[in-house]
Amino acid sequence: MFLIFNTMTQYLFSYFILNYHFYKHHYLSFGINIFCIIILIINDIILIIYKDISDYQYFILIIMRLVKLILFACGDNYAKYTLNTELINPFSLMLSMALYETIFALIFSIPFTFLKTREEEEYIFVEMLEYFKGTQILVTIGLFISCFSYEAFLLIIIDRFSPSHLPLGFILHAFFNNIYKIIKNLIDNNENESYLYYNFIIYIILFIAAMIHNEIFIINLCGLNKKTKYFLHMKEYEEKKNSEDIVNAGRETPRDSLIETNIPMQDLFNNE
Repeated sequence: MFLIFNTMTQYLFSYFILNYHFYKHHYLSFGINIFCIIILIINDIILIIYKDISDYQYFILIIMRLVKLILFACGDNYAKYTLNTELINPFSLMLSMALYETIFALIFSIPFTFLKTREEEEYIFVEMLEYFKGTQILVTIGLFISCFSYEAFLLIIIDRFSPSHLPLGFILHAFFNNIYKIIKNLIDNNENESYLYYNFIIYIILFIAAMIHNEIFIINLCGLNKKTKYFLHMKEYEEKKNSEDIVNAGRETPRDSLIETNIPMQDLFNNE
């Protein structure tokens, strides 16, 4: 559900922030996403009822994740807007974002200096020092490089293409993560739940919907292809070619016309 919600928020913020226009193929993509999210919501409701989940913290966590996805989608589209208007490269934008995030992280981290973990009754920041001791620091460095590469690739995709192309990467990530879970459960001799296999169908449908939205996959039915960039460029090319043919036809000389008729010149003079 979170994957579909993230996809739709990316599309919607592109409409409001980047002034993208929606046409028939975009609405088809929205329809597919809405259909899938309805199915997943119904499935989640059934699981909540079946497992008798009544802890309010569970629902607060869901709301927080949804708000986080909204903010990330908004940030991705504003990043595209900044890259277009300020004419900077993705790494310069990353540096600016890092400075702002560091300042806000320091401010909002102040309350956590007085909080303790529930299990070990230790201060949170004291426990975090374990990640910088011994061989654990190698894991920390590797995690830092991984996070940096992830953010860099996101901004490069946004810069070269658009935020609407990000769902293609998110869906592929979820698809391979699902494969990893299945293989890990098989190795650990754990039973794979049925929803892991159903997810593959959802991911394939969502990937096709994302390809339709980004005009990678064009449907030549019901006018779904009329407003795609490919057919607009084809139409522009045909109009340009027709206009050039008209101009060239107007520039033809009488001699050219006579040559094209294949009439001998001496016959024309004899007729005179």
